[in-house]
Amino acid sequence: MPPDRDAIDLTFDALLDWRDWIPLLPEADRKGRIVAPSADRSIVELPYGLMLSPNAAARWSHATRPVTHNGRTELWHTYLTAGDPHRPFSVTVLQPEDPAGDREDVETSLTEDDRKKLAGRTAEARTLILSPMGGWLDVRGKWYAEPYITRWQHKITAGQDQRVVIQREDGFLYPFGQRAALIEVTERKLWHPPEEAQPYALLRKRSFIVIKKPDMEYQHGLMALQQMTVQDLVTPPLYKPEPVSGPFWIETDENTPFLFRFRALDWAGHRIWLEAPAIFVTDEYKILETQDLYEEKKYETRRIHPLRGQPAVVAKFKPEKDDGKDRWGEPLSKKRSQGDTMLHVLHIEFFGVPNRVNEEPPFFCRTARMEIRVPSLEQYLNDEQNKGWFELVDPDTADNFGEIFARAHGPAKERIPMYFDEQSDRCGGVAAPSFDVDGL
Repeated sequence: MPPDRDAIDLTFDALLDWRDWIPLLPEADRKGRIVAPSADRSIVELPYGLMLSPNAAARWSHATRPVTHNGRTELWHTYLTAGDPHRPFSVTVLQPEDPAGDREDVETSLTEDDRKKLAGRTAEARTLILSPMGGWLDVRGKWYAEPYITRWQHKITAGQDQRVVIQREDGFLYPFGQRAALIEVTERKLWHPPEEAQPYALLRKRSFIVIKKPDMEYQHGLMALQQMTVQDLVTPPLYKPEPVSGPFWIETDENTPFLFRFRALDWAGHRIWLEAPAIFVTDEYKILETQDLYEEKKYETRRIHPLRGQPAVVAKFKPEKDDGKDRWGEPLSKKRSQGDTMLHVLHIEFFGVPNRVNEEPPFFCRTARMEIRVPSLEQYLNDEQNKGWFELVDPDTADNFGEIFARAHGPAKERIPMYFDEQSDRCGGVAAPSFDVDGL
C-alpha cells in the first residue's frame, strides 16, 4: 500500500484500483534464481519457465467496471505500466528455485539452457497484459557484453508464443574472419494438412547466420587478397539436424553448404568476385577444433574456390623501400610495380591459423595455394600447359633475395612445364632448355 494510507475502502472500485499500490519485488541470487518465493511478491510466469519481475516504479492499471461496446463486453484485463502506457519499462528475468525443464510433449520456443542463461538479466517490456485467457507480452533485450545470448525478443498473445528471436552466439566465418551471429527464430504459422478439415497454428523454428561486420581487411604477406566483403548479409534457413555446440559448416540442406558471395580486392585494388562456403565458429574460439573440421578430407572440394581465370595482383611489395635498386644494390631493369605480381587465378584455397595476439578475429586467413596461369608465358604455352598450383611467399622477408612471391606447390605433374625440345625455333637461341617453373 502507499505509505500515506493505512486502509482500503471495502468497495468494488477501491479493491480493483491498483494504480497507487507499490509492488513488493522478490529476492534473487546472482544467477537470477528466486530466493524464498512468497505469494505476496509481484512476479509473473510469462513465458513458460521464466518469471518476470517489474521495477519498483511499475503499476498495474485496468478498468474497475465492465467496459461494453455495441452490446459486447470486454474481457477483464490489467496491464503493467511505468507511468506512460506508451513507454517501455524494465523487467528482471528470473527463474524459480526449481526451474522448469524442457517439456516432452511439445517443443518450446526457449530451451532449458536458454532460460538458465536469460535468468538474472534486465530486459525492456513494451507490453505486459494479464487476463483470464492468458497473458500478452512483448519483451526485448540486448546484451552486447554478455556471453551465449546477446539478443532476445519474445511476443506472446493470449498465453501463446507468436514470435521468439534468440541470438544465441556471436562468432566468425572461418577461415575468412567476418563477424557473424547465429540467430534462431520461432514463429507461429498456419499448417493445413490435406487430410484435416481445419488448419493448425504450429510453432516453426528456423536458424540463420547474420553477418554483423561484412568487411575484412588482410595486412599480412601470405594472403592473395587485401579485402573481402560478404554480399549475403543473411543466409537462408540453415539445415541443422540436431543442436550443435561447436563449430559447424553453414549448410542449407544435408551436405549442401551455403555459398557466400564475396566482393574482394587484390593488392592493386582490382575487384575480384568469388563464392565460397564457410564454417561458423563461436566466440569460444575453438580454433583447433575448427581447423580439424575444415581440413577433413571429405570437405576438400569445399576448400577450393573457382575464380575462372580472373586477373589478380596476388602479392604486395613495400613501395617505401623501392629505390630503384635490388637487394644487392644493383639498379633494377625497370621500376617495380604492383602489376608485376598479376596472375590469372583459376582456383584458390584458403586456410586459417590461430591468432596469438589478443585481437579479433582469433585466426588469420591465409592463402593455402592457387591454381594459376602466368600471363608472361602465354606466348610459349597453351592454356592447358600454362596451368599450375602455387603457394605465396612473402616477397619482403629479409632472406628473400630473389624477391620470389610464389613457389610451386604439390607434385611435379601439377607444375607448369617449360619444355622446348620440340620448339627450339620459339626460344630464340642455340640451346633448347627444359624445366619446370618452380617459382615466380
